[in-house]
Amino acid sequence: MQVFQKIPISILSTLKHLILELIYNMIAYSLALAALASTVTVTCVSSTNTNTNTNTNAKLSKVIQRQLDTGARVYVESDTGRQMIFHGVNTVVKGYPWVPLTTEFDIDISLNENDHINLSNLGVNIYRLGSMWPGIEPNEGEYNATYIDSLRIITREASNYGIYTILDMHQDVLSEKYCGEGIPAWAAITDDITFPSPLDETYTDKSNIDGFPTRQDCSKYNWPKYYNTYNAGLAFQNLYTNVNNVRDAWGKMWIHLATELGSVEDSILAYELINEPWSGDNMNNPKLFIPSVADKTYLQPTYDSLANDIRTIDNTTLIMFAAVTWDDVVPCGFEHPPGGDEYASQSVFAYHYYNKPQFLPKIYFHQRNADAERLQVGQILTEFERSNVDEDMTDDLYVEVANYADKYLLSWTNWEYKTFCKENEESINSDSQAAAYGSCKTGYGSHNWLYNDNGSIISDTAKKLARTYTQYTAGNIINMIFDPITSDYEFIYEHNVDIKEPTIIYANKQYNYPNGVLIDIIPNILDYTNTNGSENHYEFVMNTNRMKKFNFKNGEKIKIKMTAK
Repeated sequence: MQVFQKIPISILSTLKHLILELIYNMIAYSLALAALASTVTVTCVSSTNTNTNTNTNAKLSKVIQRQLDTGARVYVESDTGRQMIFHGVNTVVKGYPWVPLTTEFDIDISLNENDHINLSNLGVNIYRLGSMWPGIEPNEGEYNATYIDSLRIITREASNYGIYTILDMHQDVLSEKYCGEGIPAWAAITDDITFPSPLDETYTDKSNIDGFPTRQDCSKYNWPKYYNTYNAGLAFQNLYTNVNNVRDAWGKMWIHLATELGSVEDSILAYELINEPWSGDNMNNPKLFIPSVADKTYLQPTYDSLANDIRTIDNTTLIMFAAVTWDDVVPCGFEHPPGGDEYASQSVFAYHYYNKPQFLPKIYFHQRNADAERLQVGQILTEFERSNVDEDMTDDLYVEVANYADKYLLSWTNWEYKTFCKENEESINSDSQAAAYGSCKTGYGSHNWLYNDNGSIISDTAKKLARTYTQYTAGNIINMIFDPITSDYEFIYEHNVDIKEPTIIYANKQYNYPNGVLIDIIPNILDYTNTNGSENHYEFVMNTNRMKKFNFKNGEKIKIKMTAK
């Protein structure tokens, strides 16, 4: 420290900003690579997929968690005790009207019955639905019933096709004030006249439509760089520390959403408190770049406050919580789940994998699993890179990450199902950050990832999404391995004879088993058939006669192998 005392303050200040800029550039640039996609304008079409062999349920059961000997928890169907695994997608609209289109099918922006049929056929049984604070509460204290009705319509229709919902309060750079989105402008508390200092000189131009910085100014930098501004960092910190009672308002918003949706809809799996939380005012407090410091200093008390608010209304629905996004190989800084250890059974540690800022998936997933076990909570991978649109299974990060998810028996939601934004000539030529639908500004999905322009499904993408996996298990899962090249699947579990409902495996005929499937059960004590007429779902039930023949005991292991003919 004595050496630094001899250096002039001005030089120290310059060095400080250079170091911060270097650190942040590494983070921001890698986030941008993971999230940015191209902008394409298309017209509405009808989906040409006519396959309706879908595993439908009139009513989904509430999902709870069961603790394992390791300390971690797994998802369990409350009515039956069956363990559950979820595979799904993100469905987040990052600008007005803040919710997908429900009135007709569109390859970029819809989420309606056609979408639910297609998603269910591809093995999706969950999605992470953007539940956007500006849509819920555009003006302080005034809740938008129409918007919440739209969320209700989507979640109820999804449940008819066996799809659960995560209500995700999504954000990227927090607000349009900072060239991002996430919370209403009234909740973003800073002096905005200097934005985006120190990244650039002040953006003095404001949109004539909404008064935010113009899209022309915002486009000067890849969007994650705007985290590296005094205003954005301070706004996060003010939100966390309840300046002007804004954290209280955040909690009230969650109370309202829990009252209207989560506490009355069993298909709501969880509330995700905030997407990719930033660390706070790290421009003035560089220690916040240390992940555990940021988690402990601001996120822990914030999550405790929000969880306590939600639990006044809903003591059952799971709460998902995330650490800062650059905690690659180190433990997260949380000392307990949101609300305290007594809520561990209702808490889920949510995290993302992008390369970069994450690096080696082997180390990353081992550490995140250790975090969940230490906190004795569940876990879920709520974002990772979507697949390449090709048939190559060997050089695709999506495939690699999905394989690791199987290894750790992780549920996941892939980023992102559609673009969920659409430009037209008028919006492109305007000065507003808004698109004609949503906002094509921060990270969004890819046009023609799953659908061609005529609405038909792109088979290469569909095959990668339609991985074989066990959705419901009459017992405890031990191991699950799927080979996306050969479609071979091996599943081992401990069978609970007290669970009478079937084990259900999703195995897509069109993309993985077009010539049929060979099923081998060891010991051979299960009968199997297709579920509810669906050619993509197999249900396995105990044959009591063969159970006695093999002298099978409760809790013993069963192996199911599926091989393409």
